[in-house]
Amino acid sequence: MSLSSPFVACPLRPHIPVELAALTERSRSRLSDADKKAGAQLLADAYCDLLDHFLTDMLHEVRKTHPSHMMDEALHMTEEVKAKIHHYLGWIVGFLSNARLVPVIAHFNGLVHEMELHGQRQHFVAFPVSPALAANGKRVLAQLHTGTLADIGEGMELLIQAVEEGLEPLALTPKALMKFNFVVDKTLNGVISLIMSLFNRMLRKMGPHLPRDLYPQIAVHLERFLIVA
Repeated sequence: MSLSSPFVACPLRPHIPVELAALTERSRSRLSDADKKAGAQLLADAYCDLLDHFLTDMLHEVRKTHPSHMMDEALHMTEEVKAKIHHYLGWIVGFLSNARLVPVIAHFNGLVHEMELHGQRQHFVAFPVSPALAANGKRVLAQLHTGTLADIGEGMELLIQAVEEGLEPLALTPKALMKFNFVVDKTLNGVISLIMSLFNRMLRKMGPHLPRDLYPQIAVHLERFLIVA
């Protein structure tokens, strides 16, 4: 299935779409315990790819020319979040029968698209975004390119907005498909809220430390995954 803009697209490491497609095919009959464990690992890998492409890559690029304690702190935080992702996904599957993971695997497989973007054809996890985000993205990206954006905070808020819109397909829909009881569901809501709070607070804290000469570089980074044209 093809996507029309606006959408967010994040490249995936090559093993993820291949193994996810194979796992989806096996789930048509019966998933084993090993399949369930492999599925959790694949989902964790995909989430970490999203975090790396959305944020970690940008932090590394900024640190090359503008090293600071703030950049080191932000990179440390991203590693903490990735560790939490692996921990909690491993914890979640312990509550699931193998059969209850089947619709989640199918859902994530449906988010994977093979496309050519930026001159390269590869697999992406992709989802549509709202017209409001697209309009705001066009404005902010144009002003970042020219260095006329009054406040880099708008760029950080654009990134936050994109991630928040991604919560529905990437976190909330899979959680609903798993049909947890009230206690587990409430715990997961708390985990999602904690991770988002860490992410948002770090971006807003980092914004004022980004010099204006980096604005065009940040625009190029955002355009790699926010497709609004």
